[in-house]
Amino acid sequence: MKQSTVLLVVNIETPDAYLREMAQAAAESGVHLVCFLIGEMLAHPPFAYGAPPYGTVVVPDGWMEMLAEAREKTATRINEIEGILASAGA
Repeated sequence: MKQSTVLLVVNIETPDAYLREMAQAAAESGVHLVCFLIGEMLAHPPFAYGAPPYGTVVVPDGWMEMLAEAREKTATRINEIEGILASAGA
């Protein structure tokens, strides 16, 4: 049997039904399925690049909390996707 790997590029909003369908098809075909989650993360605030002595480094209030929230949302989705793949045997 020829070994095969399929790369499935998904984003955080890819429907679970689609992931289940792809995972089931991969499991039935004996194909190794790899999921690559892409998405938009918060960029470092452009005004945080102050250059002393010309300016100060300023990060807006709440930016670290927004970053932590975005990371948590991504980590949660990764766990959901891993669960879908595991339940389908992919």
